Amino acid sequence: MTKTPLRDLVVVLPGIMGSVLEGPGGTALWDPGYGMARRLFGHRKWVRELTITGLDDPGDTSHLNGVRPVSLVESKAIVPGIKRIGGYSELHQALDNTFDLVEGDQHDPARRRGNVPPNYFRFAYDWRRDNRASAMQLKELIDVALPAWRQYRSDPNAKVILVAHSMGGMVARWYLEGVDPNTNDRLEGWRNVRDLYTFGTPYRGSLNALQYCVEGFKVSFVDFSEALRGFTSVHQLLPRFPAILDKRSGSGQWIRPSEARHVGSLDAAKAEEARSGFHEVIDGGVLAHRDTDGYDDRMVSPIIGFGHDTDNSAVLTTGGLELRAEPAVNTPAAWQRGDGTVPYVSAVPLDYDGLDSGWDKAAPLEFVNKKHGTMQTDADVLARIIANKVLATQVDGGAVRALPDEGPVELATRLAGGPQMGLNLPDTVPAGTPVPVTVRLAGVDPDEVEVTVTDLGSGAAVGSETLVPDPDGTVTFALAPGDYEVRAARKAYVPGIGLLHSSDLVAVIPEEDQQGANDD
Repeated sequence: MTKTPLRDLVVVLPGIMGSVLEGPGGTALWDPGYGMARRLFGHRKWVRELTITGLDDPGDTSHLNGVRPVSLVESKAIVPGIKRIGGYSELHQALDNTFDLVEGDQHDPARRRGNVPPNYFRFAYDWRRDNRASAMQLKELIDVALPAWRQYRSDPNAKVILVAHSMGGMVARWYLEGVDPNTNDRLEGWRNVRDLYTFGTPYRGSLNALQYCVEGFKVSFVDFSEALRGFTSVHQLLPRFPAILDKRSGSGQWIRPSEARHVGSLDAAKAEEARSGFHEVIDGGVLAHRDTDGYDDRMVSPIIGFGHDTDNSAVLTTGGLELRAEPAVNTPAAWQRGDGTVPYVSAVPLDYDGLDSGWDKAAPLEFVNKKHGTMQTDADVLARIIANKVLATQVDGGAVRALPDEGPVELATRLAGGPQMGLNLPDTVPAGTPVPVTVRLAGVDPDEVEVTVTDLGSGAAVGSETLVPDPDGTVTFALAPGDYEVRAARKAYVPGIGLLHSSDLVAVIPEEDQQGANDD
């Protein structure tokens, strides 16, 4: 198969928990894969070792406490109650099938393969840390790799294409628009970047992060609370918009997490630092750069998941915090739901609605009816993004970015009225308990949808059910202990719509593994 030569450098950035981490002495600190959920239940020690001790200085790019990122998570894994990690093997394979890649070592980016410098990196980073520190490490990589690639190709106009999932997009965005934490000088990374593609990046935050910071997080006997609250990155995932309806007194007032006081374990100072020291600095960079020659204010191409039940706001009472699906104040109703983790409104950069001028600017948005943790593994999505977008920039002359005629609200409204499929299932279930799979449909007949289950260990299909037209669209599967991928698909291919489908992961936990959760 003939592959397309790259004229640019390509860097892939994973989301939170998507990088393998080594502890001091090369010990495995975080290495998700098959059976992760069961191993995690049996070893609370992992959680303690993940906790950050000492100061997380955003200007310090050395490895914090001896923890070193070594690679991207490749296989699918379930971290109970926190995240389904789809992994990044499919994304790598899609790029490798299309382009002539020369992969480099991020820890030694000058190393060549023969006489050829690398043109491709899978950038692992310590996702517990301040995203500013990770962005500075990204800068160090690009500062070495890009000049070498330009010299090799005799092309001073070669740039970088960044492909990022979830929080990786925030790391990339700081590189584009942020400042050096040590000098406060603008990084000017945008000058080196042709395009940034972001899969489900929570530009405006996630309600999940709010819940973790307020209530902590405990699964069975494994308490993640202390570790999560210490991650600077989690605070940078907090909603930056007024997502909380505070009803502790009176009829209620909409507030941001940074404005909340005496709300569970939420550290308002850390929330404020994330808002003003991280997000607003990126906003300032966009405004400062817009009038600069050569600046492309549409270099970011967000890929946005839609159609799945997603927490969009929260109500705060004296009884605690309650997450809910209803959009927050001043959010268009069309933007309800999302990818199951990130709301519609959050996956669109703030500058794509003009920062302060309303939802009125055309943007290179891509809406996909996929879930957050697996959208970067989906063959249809990857084909659309890589073949129709990235590939077009690498041929002679490149491509002019086509913008839709519709604005974000119009796009979302049209999609909300069309066929869509919302997939819901638990992270984990105890052995002996049927696994419930709920498929919420719009514009699709239930008897057109088939739900299949694949064992991630063997790769074998172990179950298949066709939905029946009952009120809740739920089917159940009796599964042996193991990790599984659940896929719901419309059986008929429809011109203009395609094969509507979505997938997610579930782990079935043996009783002995749950009982072993006290082990160290």
